[in-house]
Amino acid sequence: MAIFCTKCGTSNEDGAAFCDNCGAPLRPVPAKIPNVAGANQHPTAAAGPVAPSPVININPKKFIYAAAGLASLLIVGGGAAYFVLQPPAATASTLLAAAKAGYGKETTDVIKRELCNSGIDYSKRTFNAGVSDQRTQDWMNLLVTAGLYSPPVEVSSGGLFVQTLLQYVATPELEKYRQGSELCSAKDVEFTAVTDIGKPKEKFQGFDGGLPKVLTIDGKLNLKSVDLAPWMEKPEVREAFLSNMRGWEYKDKALQKQVGDSFGLKDNKWTTGAAYKQELEKQHKTAQRDVQRSDNSNNSATAKSINGGFFDKLAGMFTFGNPLKGTWRTAAQDTGFGGKISAGMGPDLTFTSDTMESMGTSTKVDFSVDGKRVKVTPQGQSQSLIFVMQDQDTMLAEVLGMRYERVK
Repeated sequence: MAIFCTKCGTSNEDGAAFCDNCGAPLRPVPAKIPNVAGANQHPTAAAGPVAPSPVININPKKFIYAAAGLASLLIVGGGAAYFVLQPPAATASTLLAAAKAGYGKETTDVIKRELCNSGIDYSKRTFNAGVSDQRTQDWMNLLVTAGLYSPPVEVSSGGLFVQTLLQYVATPELEKYRQGSELCSAKDVEFTAVTDIGKPKEKFQGFDGGLPKVLTIDGKLNLKSVDLAPWMEKPEVREAFLSNMRGWEYKDKALQKQVGDSFGLKDNKWTTGAAYKQELEKQHKTAQRDVQRSDNSNNSATAKSINGGFFDKLAGMFTFGNPLKGTWRTAAQDTGFGGKISAGMGPDLTFTSDTMESMGTSTKVDFSVDGKRVKVTPQGQSQSLIFVMQDQDTMLAEVLGMRYERVK
């Protein structure tokens, strides 16, 4: 039976004293009581020949870990007691605290944009709709019902080809829930609970499996809107906005959503978040390299092509400028959050040299390439999206861990 490190969550062989991954002690060792009575006794000829000491092969890495681990045990408690370190209880409160600490304001700001509408430019005080554009009129009239625009009045377009337009003027209520050019139905979102908590289980690190394994717990993060707009109380307005919000529902006078997530052990605490999962991926890659180094010489050429070939291709790819250009679609994947996503489940993303297009909306953006990370920043805004190129046709949305594949 495996024993799990409470510092990093890595699975170790039963009987191991120190973690193979980080070197932390898996169980303190009782102090050895010296044999005082026989300390000055010497073997005599009658006792027979002394058997030679067995030769012990010591892994240098484990030896260093053991030395550090024993030192820490002596400092903490002298190694006088023997006990097995157990993982902490995964209660709803501890997992909720881990989610809030791991994801933070940056993540909730990104999630909040799911509650925002960008169908028109809401930063402009007036909006003109063509008299024959019934679809736009229907949407604007809904916003009139919400109290965000005044009823339309007919105006003339002017110019060489004069036409009649319907002009809508924004009310002060619009400014309360406008963010840039978007209209948001709430001021913020927050994590409120972790539910459907599963039992601890072993899971491979990395997207493609591999060593080492870590101890994880799956659960569902509950998200809730903060300061919901009063016009969302009107059923017809709420229904129209919710039709564009995937996974959100109106409950107890708030917008709510559940998202699957997984938690792992770090420093004897249950942990989650983008930074932690990137750390696991890094450990996974390190473990892969260690396994490859242990292969015999017949496999060394293959290992070199796996590691070197990927990064050589990646470096060459960036010499051609922005690697995001083209259309991307969500890949079929295990989310790592206790569920699976089918290919094409999310909206497609299309990038040009200066725009990002999704769900029929095109946004001017700036691109910044740093190694395999590409930062996409909407012009005039401080928030950015980070995409990590895994190869030429696969990328990862850094904040939520969503993988995309290039559409060819």
